[in-house]
Amino acid sequence: DLLFRELEDHASWQKRPIRLRDRETGHHFEALEGRPTMSFSIPPGREYSYSGSWRKAGEFPPCVLRAKRRVEEALGPQLRQWAEETGRPPEFNYCLANKYEHGMQSVGRHADDERDIVRRSPIATLSLGAARAFVMEAKGDPERAARITL
Repeated sequence: DLLFRELEDHASWQKRPIRLRDRETGHHFEALEGRPTMSFSIPPGREYSYSGSWRKAGEFPPCVLRAKRRVEEALGPQLRQWAEETGRPPEFNYCLANKYEHGMQSVGRHADDERDIVRRSPIATLSLGAARAFVMEAKGDPERAARITL
């Protein structure tokens, strides 16, 4: 509850312009994100892009840093194995926060294929507030899917 309240009060929530593609016509168009977002990185200032929108991450606020450390502790063995295989530090260095203002907002089906994400990087998902369905499916095979309530 405390993390949720601290993030709720954070002043950096923004709806940014993104580039979308109409599935029927294939035409691209620009629109505002359907939900407010904000991002944090270690070190602050990392840039990240998705849907044609660039964002510069701010410093992790203390509440998110505490949650990050708890997730890293819970995933310790898996993160250490990944770090040994890749030669990278066993920690998360970026956070993209999404604020869902009502039950109709969500992230659509997509593949994280941005060039600045290291292949096979671990991604942690943390949900605060109302329960949400998190669906993962194998690329190109929607029959192989997992649905988790967060």
